[in-house]
Order: sequence, then structure tokens, then C-alpha cells
Amino acid sequence: MSTELRIVTDSSAHLDPAFVREHGIAVVPMTLELEGRRYLEGKDVDGAAFVAKLAQSDALPNLIAPPPRVWADVYNRLVRESANILVLTHSSRLSKAYEHAREAVNYVFGRARFWVVDSQTIDFGLGTLVRYAAQYAAEGIPAPDVVRRVRAMIPHVYGQFLMERLDYLEKYGRVGPAQALLGTMLEIKPIVIIEDGEIIPIEKVRKWEDGVEKLHDFVIEFLNLEAIAIVQHNMEDETALLLERLEMTLGQREFPVYPYSASLAVHLGPRSLGVMVYEGVDT
Repeated sequence: MSTELRIVTDSSAHLDPAFVREHGIAVVPMTLELEGRRYLEGKDVDGAAFVAKLAQSDALPNLIAPPPRVWADVYNRLVRESANILVLTHSSRLSKAYEHAREAVNYVFGRARFWVVDSQTIDFGLGTLVRYAAQYAAEGIPAPDVVRRVRAMIPHVYGQFLMERLDYLEKYGRVGPAQALLGTMLEIKPIVIIEDGEIIPIEKVRKWEDGVEKLHDFVIEFLNLEAIAIVQHNMEDETALLLERLEMTLGQREFPVYPYSASLAVHLGPRSLGVMVYEGVDT
């Protein structure tokens, strides 16, 4: 664990718990709201359990960022151990986590240098940035250079997702009510990307197989795949088909499959399949 630089992130980041412990990463839990009940992500409920609740509910969920005082409590603990704190949050377009994390710096007692960075991504994308930052810090790279490297990575992290339901896009104004109603009637499956931190609809398909083919085409456009993951919930057959297509095209490379986080489920719903990629960059 580096004492030169301590790292803070939020619970939407896909991170191995052993890695979090080894590098002393502070993870601040997001709050998930469904049917009037609130759950702390990673404490009261994990991704699979929350997705199961979504699948059984007609209500749409909310993602609530920790208030500044919660971030400040974490900061005040860490400044006793390090004079440099890097805070990496999921996209500011998806919740107020970044806004609250920045505000919390004003409530720190002690002298430390803070970098609060909007990752413009979430889940595996955010986890990838955190992992690289922690590894750079462990190598003894000075804190400002770690931050510079991570900032340079952000435009090279991508995500594309095949969704089942349009009402999740309607909730956040990504499609209009009439479009959502008609699309639902026609059983249209939207395809969305994360671009500049926002989830943006780009295409629609009628068949799951066509959506899988779009995800495959998205992946093979990259000349370099430094990190990649397939993220899904309740799409096992479609995931198997995507893996088969990718292996046929790209050979025996490993394509890890993870359930996406509860925070991302708030935006994608209980049934979705996506690919998240970091293409690599000269740092």
C-alpha cells in the first residue's frame, strides 16, 4: 500500500476485494433506492440481490450519492496517513457523487493535496482506472504523475450495452415517453454507449442475436485491447453467443464476464449485456 498517494472511489467501481485491501483503497458506498427503501451498495445489498429486486418490481430505482459529510469523514481519516489523495468517482452525468466528493474537500481538517477526478465511466471502466492508479502508486510514481496518467486514460475507456427495457432510458430523459411506449410495444431492444460520461442511445434492434452482433462489431474495431470485460445480468445465453463470436474472431484471448454493479443497474435495468474496454494509451 502506497503512503505517497491514497485512493478513494465509490462502490460502483468493479474491484476485487483483495485488491482493495492490498492497496488500502477507500470505497464510499452509493445509496440505492427502490420502492421507498434505501440500501447501501456493497453493505446492505450486492449487485445480484439488487437486480433480483428490480426484476420483481414495477418501480424504477434511484441512485443517490453519498452526501459531502460522508466523503469528508473518509478524507479526514486518510489525511492522517498521506499528504496526497486521489478521488475517482463514476461519471458526473450518472449521479452527484463527483459533485459531493469535490465539495467535501472544503471540510477536511489537515493539510493534503486533493485531486477529485470525474472518470466519465462506471463499473469495470472505473475499476480499471482505480487499479492502474493503485499500481502506479505502488511502483513509487509521484502522485502528480499518477494523476496525469489516469487522466490520460479516461478518453480511452469505452462501454456499449444492449438493454431490454426502454423505461430506464425514459426515466433519465434519454428517450421520450412516446418513443419508449412505441419501442416497448414493438419489443425493440436499445443499444447505448457511454460517451463523455453520459449513457446515449445509438441504435435499436428487434432480435437479441442482432444486438449481440453489434457488441461483437464494437469490440473488434479496437486495434488494442489492454483491458476488456463482458458485463451482464440475466443474459447468459446471449453472453455465451457473444463469447463464441469473439473467440472465433479474436482467438483464445480471455474475455472475463462479470455481473454489473447495482449502481449501473439503476441505469440499465435488471436485464442487459455490455462490453467495457480500455484500449490502452502511452503514458
